[in-house]
Amino acid sequence: MALIDDPDFRACHVFAELQAAPLGFIDIGARGGVRSFAEAIEPLAAVLAFEPDPVATAELRTSLSRGWRLAEVENSAIGGFRGKGQLNLFSHGVNHSLLKVNRSFRDRYGVESLAEKGRIPVELETIDAVLFERRSDQPFWGELIKLDVQGAELDILKAASRTLAERTVAIVSEVCFLEIYADQPRFSHLEQFLVDAGFTFYGFFETQGWSQKFIDKREVLGRERPCYADAIFLKDPLPSGNAKGPISRRQYAMLYLCALLLKYYDFAVELAAEGDFEVEEAERLIRLAQRQGRRSAEESVGEIEDLLNAMTSDPTQANLKFMRFVGKWRHFADIADASLPRRTPVPRTRR
Repeated sequence: MALIDDPDFRACHVFAELQAAPLGFIDIGARGGVRSFAEAIEPLAAVLAFEPDPVATAELRTSLSRGWRLAEVENSAIGGFRGKGQLNLFSHGVNHSLLKVNRSFRDRYGVESLAEKGRIPVELETIDAVLFERRSDQPFWGELIKLDVQGAELDILKAASRTLAERTVAIVSEVCFLEIYADQPRFSHLEQFLVDAGFTFYGFFETQGWSQKFIDKREVLGRERPCYADAIFLKDPLPSGNAKGPISRRQYAMLYLCALLLKYYDFAVELAAEGDFEVEEAERLIRLAQRQGRRSAEESVGEIEDLLNAMTSDPTQANLKFMRFVGKWRHFADIADASLPRRTPVPRTRR
């Protein structure tokens, strides 16, 4: 059953919050399409996308789903300050950046998509300026933030202190482990900043390795250097989380919702059990979270059978198909504790 049609969802206070004001999702660096984190609740969510390239902005407006409660695209660049900046252009548009390329990285690995194609002036805005000045009448924006801005993520977040403190409960940011751009902050820098801002690192959507491509991956399985990933940060208000004190009822509801959308179902159950709810509401939220992501044995068996058939039909591609299958599921495969006894969540009001 789709989340938006689930009777427990439609009866809970999260749904009521969304009817009063949509989940405010900001996509910074939306070239190629808005990420679909909130697609399960599009009619109850709003998206505000930023893209500095006029051509990419026009394409984005055309492709944007009409299912959102509110969907807007701004042809502007978000940065670490307000004023004039320079956008460095490369042979592949997704690599355009406010930072210059790290030529030693590019040349070592022969990354042709980072060939320099000049630069253009851009007018920079900060998240705080956009949300609290130009869009002050829409106080929901920034509850969920996605960033993919080729090395400028940390500078953008540093200039969004008010948004992070007052609104944001979930962040999905591209992070790098190698210096693709000159003087680019790495994952460790961004993670420490967000810890200090009250967020907790929860995991990766996906990671991308990097190598010289000397090895034929159809025949050899080996490791690569991690290069970049999409990292997830949540404003966890529970013990051992980093939230700076209690969060508002609205923030708590949107955090629970983001936990569902980002598939942190166990954390969603924990939020439901630990929240300041009546017993009936807490149990409703627990049931809702426990139902999400269910998968039958038949579905898993069917997918394995399809994989075996595909590998058998073309043995030269068998290793690649196998590793793609593993890669698809590896971030859901933390099963070290699967044999341990399950715990039963008990709403705080029943203890």
